[in-house]
Amino acid sequence: MATTPYATLTVMTAPYTADSSTMTARRLRPDIETALVGTNSNWVVGCGLAAHSFDGDLLVVRLSDGASWTLTMSLDPIWAWIKAVGITCTEVFVSIARGPAVTGNLTRVRLDSLGPPQPP
Repeated sequence: MATTPYATLTVMTAPYTADSSTMTARRLRPDIETALVGTNSNWVVGCGLAAHSFDGDLLVVRLSDGASWTLTMSLDPIWAWIKAVGITCTEVFVSIARGPAVTGNLTRVRLDSLGPPQPP
């Protein structure tokens, strides 16, 4: 993992507001990724969930309580989750690639197949 200038990385959430002075942030969980800056770490959000990829893995976080699922390509380490591109109430869509490829195929993962989440 790459180094970062930040001592702690945290997953935060806040209710939508058009007035920034009324924003109230809430800490959900520590982020397991340490390579936030300069990596493909854009979050996609939908249906109360957020997802992003890092170091070949994929993190899906439930925004209501910070519970999460980490998907790895442990059965075939040549494959990698490249970029989370969308999330619905039933699936997360992710670009995957084999080997050193920068771009790859689009795949979908059913959320009900993830099993029990990891606590925050």
